[in-house]
Amino acid sequence: MFCHTLSHNPSLCSMVRSICHGSEHLEKEEVLFFADAISQCSNLIRFVCRGWHYDHGPMVKALSSSKHLRTVHLSYHGYEMQECHFFCSISSFFSMLQGWPAIERVIVDYCTISTDEEAYGWWDKPNADTHVEEPLKATCPSLCHFDFQSKTLLDVHLSLLSHIAPSIVHLSESLSIINVSDRALGSVLECWIHFLESLSLSGPGDEGKARGPQDDRPDINGMIASLPQLQTLDVPSAYVSTKSLARGFRRLTTLTFMARLADVVPIADILLHSDSLPALRKFTLGRRHRPYSWDPPCAADLLQPLRDACRERGLDADLSM
Repeated sequence: MFCHTLSHNPSLCSMVRSICHGSEHLEKEEVLFFADAISQCSNLIRFVCRGWHYDHGPMVKALSSSKHLRTVHLSYHGYEMQECHFFCSISSFFSMLQGWPAIERVIVDYCTISTDEEAYGWWDKPNADTHVEEPLKATCPSLCHFDFQSKTLLDVHLSLLSHIAPSIVHLSESLSIINVSDRALGSVLECWIHFLESLSLSGPGDEGKARGPQDDRPDINGMIASLPQLQTLDVPSAYVSTKSLARGFRRLTTLTFMARLADVVPIADILLHSDSLPALRKFTLGRRHRPYSWDPPCAADLLQPLRDACRERGLDADLSM
């Protein structure tokens, strides 16, 4: 109906500011209609898309050419949670991103953007270090919210993001510990140190302890603890140690901490010190390790001191694990 209305009233196209497209059956004709609508709506500033037909190239091309976008949200799940094909490759996505000079907010859900290997095949994929074009400085100067959960980022993409978007305020990324190095993560944290107010990192599960400045690696743990504007933090203890919670984080109001069983008592001790996390108002504890490593009766006993500490601090706490 929407596309039919536009096709019969082309004068309305310039008035359309937002398109929210959700598909239940992933029809090819629907994708073609919306690709045409995107191309016609020259003043489009918001595009939300949940689900698409596997033959959705025209939509990708149309979105790439939409130069006034401020918000883009892509999800490969349709409204009936029907899974579809990747929207595009990671290299294509970053090329597209640099063509949106007014972009402010990007949200990419899990499995939405593919690796170059998945898009091109191992035999003819572009080299990750050479395929990404040399970025123009600050091509996305207004981009402040970047939420990317597809686990396809490489070091080169984090570096590119820091060049084209110099003032990220909200960063949420699902990182593969295999693909993203501490050096690359440390570099972008340093770039955005005066801007980051919200940081969410996921990826490492059981892979070692909190990152420290060993083996010539940057001190990710210390860098996160010293972010001066940070108000919201969601990380596993692989990135931030429990000890570091006792210092720094002066403005932190919301903390979601994916912890090991051994972290529970130290966290309770830290919360009992009034000078630790002075601005904290909301605390959520999650499991960093696989569920079977948490014995329910044992976990219940260990959680009681943490519950008491949260109650004493007056925290809005979720310890349901």
